[in-house]
Amino acid sequence: MTDPVIPTTTTALTAAHIDRWAAPFSDLLDVLSRRVADRIKPAWKSPASHEIAQTATLLRSDGTSWGVNPASTTLAVTELLLRAALEHADAVRTLLVLRPRSVMSIETLVRNALEAGSQAWWLLEPDIGGRERVVRRLLLQRDTAAALEESADRMGYTVSSDYGKTVADAEKDRAELTVTDDFSPKGNWVGAEGQRPLGYTARVARFMEQTGQTPPKGPYAFVSGTAHAELWRIFYSYTWEKNPTGATVLMPHAAAEFVRFAVSACVDAVTQPAIRAFQWLDHGAALAEISRLRDPIRAAMKP
Repeated sequence: MTDPVIPTTTTALTAAHIDRWAAPFSDLLDVLSRRVADRIKPAWKSPASHEIAQTATLLRSDGTSWGVNPASTTLAVTELLLRAALEHADAVRTLLVLRPRSVMSIETLVRNALEAGSQAWWLLEPDIGGRERVVRRLLLQRDTAAALEESADRMGYTVSSDYGKTVADAEKDRAELTVTDDFSPKGNWVGAEGQRPLGYTARVARFMEQTGQTPPKGPYAFVSGTAHAELWRIFYSYTWEKNPTGATVLMPHAAAEFVRFAVSACVDAVTQPAIRAFQWLDHGAALAEISRLRDPIRAAMKP
């Protein structure tokens, strides 16, 4: 849906643009938020239920069975990621209606929605099994534990298991579930059981590529320019204009193309992972409701 082309000339944002985009975007978010808030429990005989039952029989390092907890935890983490993406999307909606000229703030929120949504998308890959899905969740948790430890170290703090999972905790979790780590020829840890942890950019790029965006890194690179306060992006947000006294001053400029682009990317960030989740859970009613809303939002977001 998104178009990452940066225009050399832009159209000023108007109330007509907001009126066109806000209603279908809001309707879609309301449905997604309600469906996720109802807890995304698997239907009986759904692929998710089958995976939970299948992985429950796998053996731990102490000889006991996995039980339902590892797969159920993966489902819970997926729900949290969907909620996080929707929370940022809801903030985008608020700004779109109340402060549509805050384009850079909108784009920063869209970047966060893409990062949360792409993690859920990766966990919900349909062509992997229950064990692989649990391994991917464990890799995400190791990545986030490493990021937490690095941040704490720079601030002069030490992370404990009481505050959040440490890298040691994550490694212990994999060992308890007999997950085999993978190492490079030089002996560096690279992942587990053929699964590789992906960085932010690679994860979002895979998501955008698999949802039909070309080039796949374009949308994320664009909104990242805003999040990093790149000068090129800030330049696009202001123009020289004459004020009532005749003096030439810098004035905020909201480009309709940029707002449309951001809202389109946000729609993808929350809708695509949710559809994949409801397919996995066999929630036909949710899929039907989302399907009815996709044509109006697509029509509204066309250039």
